[in-house]
Amino acid sequence: MIFSNDKQQRARLEGHQSYEHMVDIVMALNPRLKKLSYSKDPIALFRLFHTMTIHEFTFLTELDRTQALKEIDRLIKKDLIVQIDSPAGALWARSLKLEHLFS
Repeated sequence: MIFSNDKQQRARLEGHQSYEHMVDIVMALNPRLKKLSYSKDPIALFRLFHTMTIHEFTFLTELDRTQALKEIDRLIKKDLIVQIDSPAGALWARSLKLEHLFS
């Protein structure tokens, strides 16, 4: 992955990198950027992101994996999200019921 700024400064990352490391690079290349706060509420997150992996969900909600899976299960039981199985693992997507809450 290659990051750059308007001064043509570049940073290149190879292999698996943590999200935090990528944020640090973006912030270093663009020192005037400011991190914005966001709602960690699961429903609000699914409003922003149509699909999420468990890794993304735990990161954004700041829940541990066990708590995140309980929350995902709760949302599934309320028909607010659905699970999509893929060879790479599970993915959760907002349901039509949740879509209607946003319209």
